[in-house]
Order: sequence, then C-alpha cells, then structure tokens
Amino acid sequence: IVSMTVEPASFSCADVGENTVVLTVTDLHGNVAATEAVVTVEDNIPPVLVPPADVTLASADNCAASIPDLAALTLATDACGIAEITQYPEAGVPAGLGDTVVIITATDVNGNSTDAEVLVTVVDETRPVVADIVANPNPLAVNTPFLLTATVADLCSQIVAVEYSLDGGGQWLPMDLYPETPFAVLASAMAPGIKEPMIAVISVRGTDAAGNLSDPESIFLPVYDPDGGFVTGGGWINSPPGAYAPDPDVSGRANFGFVSRYKRGANVPTGETNFQFRAANFHFQSESYDWLVVAGAKAMYKGVGTINGQGHYRFMLSAVDGKQRGQREDDTFRIKIWIEENGSENVVYDNQMGASESEDPTTVVQGGSIVVHAR
Repeated sequence: IVSMTVEPASFSCADVGENTVVLTVTDLHGNVAATEAVVTVEDNIPPVLVPPADVTLASADNCAASIPDLAALTLATDACGIAEITQYPEAGVPAGLGDTVVIITATDVNGNSTDAEVLVTVVDETRPVVADIVANPNPLAVNTPFLLTATVADLCSQIVAVEYSLDGGGQWLPMDLYPETPFAVLASAMAPGIKEPMIAVISVRGTDAAGNLSDPESIFLPVYDPDGGFVTGGGWINSPPGAYAPDPDVSGRANFGFVSRYKRGANVPTGETNFQFRAANFHFQSESYDWLVVAGAKAMYKGVGTINGQGHYRFMLSAVDGKQRGQREDDTFRIKIWIEENGSENVVYDNQMGASESEDPTTVVQGGSIVVHAR
C-alpha cells in the first residue's frame, strides 16, 4: 500500500449531521480502490452563559414591579452559534413583593442549552400616609389633656408603629393602634396638657412593616388661657395686590377695628371684628369667635362672620403689639377670610396670601395701634 486517504478528513459546525466520506487506497503498482462511508457529526457542547447580577426593584402602586429584560443583559457564547436567549417569567411580567427566580436559557443552533438563575427582589419603598388628624377638644385650654387620633395607611405593608409630637417633631411619643384594614390603622393617644398659650404644632407619623417612615403630617392646635390676656386694635393698613382673591389687582387702604377677650370662666372668647376694604367694596364683620390665643406680644383668634352682611365665612386674625417687642418695633396685622366648600378652603381675602397661619403677621399698621393686654 502506497497511500491511504480520507476525504473530507475534518469537520466543522457546518458539517453537523450525516456526511459521506471517501476512503481511497493505492498500492505499489498504481492500483486504486475506493469506498464510501457515512460519518455523523454531532454538537453536544452547550453554550457558555454569563447572566446579569441579581436585581432589587422598588414596588409601584400595585405593590409589584415589572421584571426587567434580563435576557438582553445576558452574555452567551457557543462555537456553532447562539440561536436564542430567553427568560421565564418574561420581561414585563409583574413580580410581587419578595423574591422571584428568573430562569435564563441560552440555546445554540443545534438545540443545546444552558440555564442560569437570576433573583429579582421586589421591596416596598412606599411611605405610609397620615390623614384625618383630630385633637379633641380643639381649641384647648392650658394644662388640659386631650385625645389625639389619626388614620395611617399604606399601600403594601402593615402599619407597625405610629407616633405623635407636641412640638413639631422634637420629641416623638407612641400611639395605640386599632386596625381598620390590612394596611390601615386608627391611631389614638391621650396627650398631656400644654402648659403655655400658643398655636401648638401637633404632628403624627407612621412606620410600615418594611421600615418605611411616613412624612409627618401636622395640625395647628390653639392653646388658650381663659384667665389670660386680651387684644384690641384699630387703624388701617395698605392692602397689597393679590390680597383680594376676586380681583387680585386691587390694592389700597383698608380699615380695621377689633377686640377679643375671654370673660371670666368662659371657654369661648367674645368681642367684635370689623375689616373694610373700600377699593373692593368689601366689608367683613364678625358674628362669633372660636378661640383666642395670647402669647407675649402676639394675639391670634378665629371665628365666623359675614361679607357685606351676607354669607357664612370663617376668619383668622393675628396681630403683634410692636411696643412689647421693642420701642421701635411696628405693630403688624393680618386677617384671612375664607369660605369652606366641599371640604376645601376658598380664600376670599388674605393680606399675607399663601403664608402659613402660624407665621407672624408682616403687614405694618400705618395708622392706629394694636395693644395686647396682659393680665
């Protein structure tokens, strides 16, 4: 035998399947013989797959998150070529709170496959919401305990703690919880009395089982001393543009006169308040008061009254006796008048429009004076 050859002698991925090969033999005298055989080439090597790292997602309002397209983030290689990379559950399918295992599969052109797991963890990062804070009684006499209640709700997790603060968030105290729904509670506490007359900032916050802490919600609680001081005032201010909501461009002189005081032993103040803004043909006159707080040089009270002799409007008046703060301090005055409709507050007049009711008045009294009387 001089030679023996096989054709073809090697195979590649392109030859997967049955292949005909020819064996040729040649002797010393030049005689040649050939025969054929069938060689089956198989690809039994699975792809190499590198999945992405585990994923943590924040839940949406439905307490779930959409599974991302992890297949697109997967690296897969194979000598003969990758046919497809798939995942289950598919991208876009909602995953609930907790862990979901996503199976990623890489399949080559010859049907070999490799699997890998990616853990998708959905966490609750939605804060609870505090609503319906109620203090009873309101207003509150000094040194009187009061009942504080609030509703705290969450979209996805149980409420595990609710706290309240009597100083706007400086110190927090626990409240009792009474479940209303799986994710909502009525919180209640008997709060201690407040020693000094003031507009107290009463705040409530809640924590859910996932550890999310709500933003604090607050109400203003007037704390009065029925045996304390009273306030009187009379004069005029320059009403600024924007103060009169029906016609924000109108401005000019506005006259005021008021007195507010507690009669001995009473828990509701008495007096009279008049405010007249002629440029707007606007005359407010009080009918009754709700409460009065005198704290140092500042007095503040609320009540109801009429505009031009009609309607049922609520009002808040705050005034500062500048002489009690220093010889050169101006007296300042603010009155806010609004009507309550469908649970909302529609302001008609406010010479400090948009400011919190607890802020000191800033409009200077141009003529007349304000006197906060101490007892």
